[in-house]
Amino acid sequence: MSEEEDVQITERYLEDLLYRIVQEANKLVGGEGCSIFLKEEGTNRYILRESTALTSYLGADSIEVPEAEIKAKKPGKGVGVTKAVIISGDCRKFDDLKKEEMWTHQGKTDEELRKTSYAHCELPHDRV
Repeated sequence: MSEEEDVQITERYLEDLLYRIVQEANKLVGGEGCSIFLKEEGTNRYILRESTALTSYLGADSIEVPEAEIKAKKPGKGVGVTKAVIISGDCRKFDDLKKEEMWTHQGKTDEELRKTSYAHCELPHDRV
């Protein structure tokens, strides 16, 4: 088996594993969506690799987190839950995401959220 074939098998295994993780995690917590962002080696870029809600954007979108924000470990209001978890390094479970200050759409009414295609999404809406 060539090195290229080895890499392809490893990538397929990773894709299958990530798919199973988001499916099971979403079921376990009863969520509306689950996504996994993986850190690109040597950068502060986190790439969307698997999701139950954003499948058409897998590998095509990412979140950049400046080094200064990571070092400060203090996410600001409205920075986005995914980015806040990257910055703080903490795992979090939210009973009601809409009430979280760090949520990108914090403060919007249900009516305003219904007008967006992905109300729970951390990616900027002009890129979704």
